[in-house]
Amino acid sequence: MNLMRYTICHDENNAPTLVGLPDGNVVFYDEAMAEIERLNDELLCCSEAFEALKAENVRITSALETIANPIEAMREQVEVDGVKLNEVMAVTLSLDPEYLQGIARTALNQGKG
Repeated sequence: MNLMRYTICHDENNAPTLVGLPDGNVVFYDEAMAEIERLNDELLCCSEAFEALKAENVRITSALETIANPIEAMREQVEVDGVKLNEVMAVTLSLDPEYLQGIARTALNQGKG
């Protein structure tokens, strides 16, 4: 792990005034703290965007898995619902392009809301 070393200079009241950076540059303490706060805010924003993308990935992956194996997805759903799967209807739906497109459209539209 690369730990950067900083030097903080204090005034006669022991208040921080300057920060010596590892590259030899010196900046005012308040400016350095403002930049750290800005970078933290940026990192938080990126983290929130990353979490949103992860959730979208899960949603889209689930839809693709349902489209790739619709009968298995129907079997799993009826187990949750506690009803019996109509095998003939399941095969019919699994071969219906409009049904499969509907799964894709639903997943895409959920991401827009």
